[in-house]
Amino acid sequence: MVSNTEKFQWLSLGAGVLTLIISIVFSPLLSDIPYSVQAVPFLISMVFLGLPHGAMDHLVPGRLADISVRESILYVSVLYLLIGGLYVFLWFIAPVFSLIFFILMTWFHWGQGDLYVLKNFGFDFMTESKLYSTVSLVLRGGIPMLVPLIAHPEKYTGFLSDILTELSVNTVSLNYLVSTQVSLTLTVFIGILAMINIISGLYKADSRSQLKLWLYDNLEIALLLAFFFLLPPLFAVGVYFCTWHSLRHIARLSLIKDEALLEKVQEGRKLGYLKELGRNTFKLTLISLVMFGASVSLFFSTVTIETLIAVYLVFISVLTLPHVLVVSWMDYRQMNMWKHLFTLSGKSD
Repeated sequence: MVSNTEKFQWLSLGAGVLTLIISIVFSPLLSDIPYSVQAVPFLISMVFLGLPHGAMDHLVPGRLADISVRESILYVSVLYLLIGGLYVFLWFIAPVFSLIFFILMTWFHWGQGDLYVLKNFGFDFMTESKLYSTVSLVLRGGIPMLVPLIAHPEKYTGFLSDILTELSVNTVSLNYLVSTQVSLTLTVFIGILAMINIISGLYKADSRSQLKLWLYDNLEIALLLAFFFLLPPLFAVGVYFCTWHSLRHIARLSLIKDEALLEKVQEGRKLGYLKELGRNTFKLTLISLVMFGASVSLFFSTVTIETLIAVYLVFISVLTLPHVLVVSWMDYRQMNMWKHLFTLSGKSD
């Protein structure tokens, strides 16, 4: 019999998959929507799933290590202040580099999130392979970063240019990214990764149940490819950020020694779970929103939708860097992931 906890885990996957499928179905209607409408998922992410998904980081060390809640909050707060503060400074002195770094960091982090899901949902027969794990991380994290550039180069580069313009950087041209050569190169790169993922996973599958998991893995990748190919880049990334990446991470946090949340999951009390989750994330989300609003009002006299998105992305990047460090530590504590992936101590292929 399937437990409520197992149902909850699969629900966290299914919600993202269903959202992407619905978006694909309506993609013909969404292809030419105005910029202000494309930005709606990003704006929603300020209060729903997106920004709140990192609002429990301060509790993580206390749940995975033998330290008090007070120590846990202190360590993570110092990490956010130091690492986040350095990144803020970097945005001021080198905005172009900071933007590139943010894209690469997000690439890694989103691939990292999906790799943990695979390891935790019975795909370990594949993820025990360093080749598969590495390719899966690069492929799954790279699809949201690269496929929009392949399918919508003008919109993609226009969006990046808008960010730099809002940050008073007007000397950088991204026109070289809008070329057949770049699109072809990226398409080949994604294609090679997808083929390696298919072959290396199939090589490891030696039972009907494992073949089903292998098929599910590749169907998810096909869904992500179709989603980011068909939908406008800003809209697609916003939807993915909320309903795929953030939702999966929140589901992961909910099952880490949080007795109140876990009890409600096990009892199937959905409303009680949402209330408890909101209680856990409300304070830091509110503080983040206040800081975001202060940043906009301090540096911009005129505020447009482009301004809000640009500042929000910079703000997210500053929060993401320490968040990635916390999540990487979680991966190591829970799954010993990085020791396996980057050393010879894990099982060989």
